[in-house]
Amino acid sequence: MTKILATPHFNPRRRLCLRAVATGTLGAAGALVAPSTFAYPGRPHDEQAYYTGQMAQADYSNWMSKFSPSKRLIDMSIPGTHDTMATVSEYGHAAQCQTMSLAQQLKAGIRFFDFRVGIARAPSFPANDLSFWHGPAQFATCLGRDAMPTIRKFLDDNPSEAVFIRLKKERSDDDNKEVNDRCRNILFGSNSSYMYHYPGRRISDVRMEHVRGQIVIFRDLAEDADTYGFKYGSDPDDTRRFGIAIQDNYALKTNWDLYWKWQRVREFLGWSIGGPARTNQLYINFISAGTGSYPYFVASGYDSMNGNALTTGLLTVTDKYPDFKKSGGFWYFTGTNILTYEALNGLGHVGEAFPQLKTMKNFGVIMMDFPATGLIKSIIDHQDVA
Repeated sequence: MTKILATPHFNPRRRLCLRAVATGTLGAAGALVAPSTFAYPGRPHDEQAYYTGQMAQADYSNWMSKFSPSKRLIDMSIPGTHDTMATVSEYGHAAQCQTMSLAQQLKAGIRFFDFRVGIARAPSFPANDLSFWHGPAQFATCLGRDAMPTIRKFLDDNPSEAVFIRLKKERSDDDNKEVNDRCRNILFGSNSSYMYHYPGRRISDVRMEHVRGQIVIFRDLAEDADTYGFKYGSDPDDTRRFGIAIQDNYALKTNWDLYWKWQRVREFLGWSIGGPARTNQLYINFISAGTGSYPYFVASGYDSMNGNALTTGLLTVTDKYPDFKKSGGFWYFTGTNILTYEALNGLGHVGEAFPQLKTMKNFGVIMMDFPATGLIKSIIDHQDVA
């Protein structure tokens, strides 16, 4: 049984906090599971934002068809997935970021993908291909054999669309030149007619007429001297020089960093619609995170992938987490997917505190783990068509 002790701070003016002493079940990343006596908060928006099914909940295969040819890339709102191919591996929930396949993500409306590649460590993979990785976890799919044919078929069936890919060398122990050569050979072999390749064109100049039916690569490769697509770069200062602004604070030490992560997401949503040099940059906002927390916890705030909201152990007499859910006098962890959905739709505390986010347009790219159709559609809807 788990005991809950109410422990006031020494200064009576300061907030009352709860300390949980665990003798029972642990939840996400070692955090305490809320005892059954707590009244879990309702889920009015959760199912619209967080999804762990395998099939697309709605068909948004051609949502980009509404864009005029002159629509600029940097003036779009684009749903994306972080660690797109990180589905099932031997590392379990620690490495898993998605449940939908690439084909289902495309059908669901995702258009920006995060491909982490490395040299395959198993004989079952084709020679000279690149397998997908998330840190030390290797997945059963490859760039050339699996991902590219899926994207080609999608673009053949939906020529109004464009696909954007951040292509990252994931493993530091792989030879840089070998990875770069394999990327180039895969992309510009049988896939060359689908590849966007205009050296020297700035991101701010890219319009829908340039990319329909095309695959646009953002290269995040070591010792990279190529010219196809655009340079992404892992260093923020370097990336900004190439016309991209990125929020990717992915490393949480513990679950209690979740609100800090949400604040970074929320700030970047505001900057993307009115920040410095907004007219010349593509904004990419990762609402995902992990390291000291499971990716599903960051997205949902749940004690397990399909569980209930996890209590913070703090009373609502504090103002510690004003955007989080509250129930029975306690603050509950609330995931970034749910909070982003509420922000874009004017719901919850964040919708009341930041009402301008509901009416603003063109947020750039929002990268997600386990996105539900409500969140995807909210991003698609937040833009000017012209």
